[in-house]
Amino acid sequence: MLYVKSHNLDAAYHFAVEEYLLHHFELDQPIVMLWQTQPTVMLGQGQIADAEVKLDLAAADTVNIVRRPSGGGAIYTDEGTLLLSLVLPEKHCKSGTVVQFPQKAAQAEFVELLTSALVKLDIPAEPQGRNDIVLEDRKISGMAQHVYRGRSCTHGSLLFDANLENLAALLRVDEDKFRSKAVKSIRGRVTNIKEYAQENELPLARKSTAEFVQLLTETTIETNDAQPLILSADDESAILNIYQEKYGNPDWARRKTPLFSQHTRKRFEAGLLDVYLDVAKGSVVACAIHGDFLGSAPISHLEQALIGLPYGREEFKQALDAFTGKEAGDQTLSLYLGDISAEEFLSCVFD
Repeated sequence: MLYVKSHNLDAAYHFAVEEYLLHHFELDQPIVMLWQTQPTVMLGQGQIADAEVKLDLAAADTVNIVRRPSGGGAIYTDEGTLLLSLVLPEKHCKSGTVVQFPQKAAQAEFVELLTSALVKLDIPAEPQGRNDIVLEDRKISGMAQHVYRGRSCTHGSLLFDANLENLAALLRVDEDKFRSKAVKSIRGRVTNIKEYAQENELPLARKSTAEFVQLLTETTIETNDAQPLILSADDESAILNIYQEKYGNPDWARRKTPLFSQHTRKRFEAGLLDVYLDVAKGSVVACAIHGDFLGSAPISHLEQALIGLPYGREEFKQALDAFTGKEAGDQTLSLYLGDISAEEFLSCVFD
């Protein structure tokens, strides 16, 4: 394993690094990157900024808004948060072919990497639900993924001493989501590791965030016998190009609500689904799919598959079947919609 320890506090830079390692680097072993940010709201790839964040408050508090390449919901990070990215090379089946969509296996490796390091620091964290890591049933980390040609990047935030009041104030609450989870507020679902350490009189209670980051970094490196990865000038130049074109571009982050003729919205167990369609003369002429579902590939691929179709349930079903059946080859619907099924997608649009 290799590791990257970055001192850059710009979240958009780290998403550019992830994409470079995933798409362009000669990747022959796992790479873990440990990083931090300035106060930042990170949107999932399918989310709309003004629907998820109180933008006026974010601007007043000089909180950055960035968009991840992965799915899932909006999160808040600051100097009291540590983030980890685990980039894995492609794996092969017994036949020698590449495992195209290794999300589950990659998530399991990420969970093992993070929880094993935390346990050594007396923090008994464990996975829960579709993408959370919890401490006594309160969330301390959330995971999301993006994949490319059999490679995967799983990343997550880890709350040590974050400003949870800022987290609760900046993010817009989806009442349906919290009603379904039987909790009253976003603040009630999360906790800091330091808070747990104080309640249980652990040595971490007396540590600063910088000291915790150093401890977790050292533990991760030692446990995995990780060696440092030094990015070259050419690597950094390529990363800068990705940063400028995408993650550091305000237009990429602050996507507006589409002005389409039809909007349907449903929350499923696997996440919120928002579908915007423009239909003219019985056919779909434009499509935008949003939500906090845990897709790991650009949703634009699925959107393009629906454009040009007659607006009808059977036609949409046939298009979705092409992403789920054996004839799909290297495609799968879960790559775009996470655990939202074709039937659930159809029910959102037509029921």
